[in-house]
This record gives sequence, structure tokens and C-alpha cells, in this order.
Amino acid sequence: PPPQYTVAVDMWSYGMLLYELLTGGVPYRGGGGGGGEPVLSKEEIKRLAATGELTPQQYEAYMRAKEQRHAARKAAKKAARKEQKRHERQASKKRNKSLRR
Repeated sequence: PPPQYTVAVDMWSYGMLLYELLTGGVPYRGGGGGGGEPVLSKEEIKRLAATGELTPQQYEAYMRAKEQRHAARKAAKKAARKEQKRHERQASKKRNKSLRR
């Protein structure tokens, strides 16, 4: 079956778009797909907010997007573990069935 996409994908995309609009750059160095090394660290974001280079609203939007990405990653890991366990149960049933023959 095709992968099931949730609102988490939209939130991640929104965070990436917001980052690019606010900073004029991409959030990761290297390959696409969200991989690679972050361009700005949490400390750099705080520094930009403290110096006024980032408005309080921009900082809050960034932090909300970051929290949502974290929640999305956590949910994806949970779903992957659930799917893995389901797959393992099915494989075990098939093994047991073939051993009984």
C-alpha cells in the first residue's frame, strides 16, 4: 500500500517554508529531504531574537514549527514501531503455520 501522509508532513513543509522566508536561506546543508546538518542552531536562533534580527513573532513561529516537527517525528517513530511489530507478528504466524505442516 502507498505510504499514509498526515498533517505532520504539511507542518514540516510549513516550517521549512517559514524558515526560508524568514532567513532567506535553506535550513539544512547537504542533501534534500530534511537531511543534513542544521544551518542555524537553537542558540543562533535565540541570539538573532535577542539582537532584534528576528522579531518575537518570528521567533515564536519558529519555535512552534520546531515543536510541531518534534511531535511529528515522535508520532512517525511510534507508527513505525507499531508497523514493525505488526509485520513481526505476521511473519511469526507464517513461520508457525509452515512449521505445523
